[in-house]
Amino acid sequence: MPEENVEIVRRIYVSLSRGDQDTLRELAVPEFKIDFTRRLVEPGVVRGREEALAFLSRLREPWDDWPVWDPEELLHTGDKVAALIRASARGSGSGAEVEAHIWHLWTFREGKLLELCYFGDDREAALEAAGLKQRARR
Repeated sequence: MPEENVEIVRRIYVSLSRGDQDTLRELAVPEFKIDFTRRLVEPGVVRGREEALAFLSRLREPWDDWPVWDPEELLHTGDKVAALIRASARGSGSGAEVEAHIWHLWTFREGKLLELCYFGDDREAALEAAGLKQRARR
């Protein structure tokens, strides 16, 4: 199951980068949650799959197109997948290109997405939350 979870996370990033939210709608439980409490800009928690999809749509607003979320590292343990992604986008007004490396932690329940937690650039915290402490201390 952990390898399947990695492939699901990879599939989610590909679909979201294309603006396809149907994949997340299909793979997430109705009570899906996004935890952005570690974000510096507009921290908070989004509860419910439909609210999460609406939130992701709003994330697209300042960009020319959907941001591209390219997974560079996917590490799994049981029902969790830690993901280092390269997020890139072009500002709709300025045309400026923006790129960031961000850690996410995806939690699964019975093969469905339960939660996405944002860790920004804090690799150690993301891996520790995933139960991968030994990999966190490289």
